[in-house]
Amino acid sequence: MTATLHDWPVAPAGVKPAADEVHVWAVGLDRPAEEVAELAGFLSDEEQGRAAKFRHAPSRHEFIVARGLLRVLLGECLDMDPREVRFSQTARGKPRLAGPEPAAVRFNVSHSHGLALVALTGRCEVGVDLERVRPFSDEMGLADRFFTPREADALRALDAAGRLETFFRLWTRKEAYLKAHGLGLSCGLERVEVSHTLEDPAHVVHIDGDRREAARWSLRTLAPAAGYVGALALQAHDYRLFCWRLADA
Repeated sequence: MTATLHDWPVAPAGVKPAADEVHVWAVGLDRPAEEVAELAGFLSDEEQGRAAKFRHAPSRHEFIVARGLLRVLLGECLDMDPREVRFSQTARGKPRLAGPEPAAVRFNVSHSHGLALVALTGRCEVGVDLERVRPFSDEMGLADRFFTPREADALRALDAAGRLETFFRLWTRKEAYLKAHGLGLSCGLERVEVSHTLEDPAHVVHIDGDRREAARWSLRTLAPAAGYVGALALQAHDYRLFCWRLADA
């Protein structure tokens, strides 16, 4: 699927986040075959092995483009060749830049149906999540399982169209928080309550009932393309957010 990006400007050449900034890039994953081949050349042997395991060619190409362009963006931030960027993982499996010292740039990536978001910052750990708003069979079953009772009740009170968009707004906010924290879904979306109405600015309401801990976190709603909803989370409020669109070529 080709996502139609809107609103976000194309980034100036060589732009990179300052110490008090977070930059989020919207990246279309439907790229010409020659560009996919070029980006594949940036990947490590391990990444190329992971790409080869995708039996579905479009999924394989999306992985290559997302990973290759992440390397390009990190390389520009670090003044490195994309091939020289090295990755490791935290103890909980969150990807990070390799090295014994704290990373100069923290990053997070999410992709859904032809579109990716890449968040870069030197401020602190960051999480980003993206979903294409789409119908599926049992949103209330998932809400009762993964949302707090108050969130599920609010969702149940909406009409079908409002319920679907609100479901993905809640999901992406929760997932962005867990990714920033370095946690996985197994740690429990239901432990985190987030704001859910359009009138209420995005924020974490409580974490396991702790509102003081929740207040340390910021959430931002992201709308990179028609039909998509995203969220950004980090444990800071004193930052400037810039949203960019990566040119197709």
